[in-house]
Amino acid sequence: MSQPYRIFGAELSPYSVKVRSYFRYKGLRYHWIIRSAAVQEDYNKYAKLPIIPLVVTPQDQGIQDSTPIIEHLESLYPEPSIHPADPAAPHPRKSLPPLNIVNRVGSDDVFAPQTQAFAERLETLSPEGLIIQAAPCGCSCR
Repeated sequence: MSQPYRIFGAELSPYSVKVRSYFRYKGLRYHWIIRSAAVQEDYNKYAKLPIIPLVVTPQDQGIQDSTPIIEHLESLYPEPSIHPADPAAPHPRKSLPPLNIVNRVGSDDVFAPQTQAFAERLETLSPEGLIIQAAPCGCSCR
């Protein structure tokens, strides 16, 4: 059996987590390596830029940047595809039920004012994902 891929990343990096999610979706074997001083020497062997994520392939090739990583792997492992079978299909957001954010403490519903405001703003998303409500400050920023 071939060696697993190695993903150098960080839990707080959305791009690292995106790549790890892709690996999980595809069922690919990998080792998750938190980038730190302890692994810096190994990281430096493959990194062209000081960014994460970095994926090291079983063939000992380093690939950086989440989109090129996923495009490369999608060409090797096309099934299950991350692309819809019908490119004209509606965006998944259009088929999702309304979002309800509830924080339960015992049997009481507790909403922090910020959470309530956030939930209300989420409900104003158009199907295209754009906020159509005015900014809370009253200006045109979003």
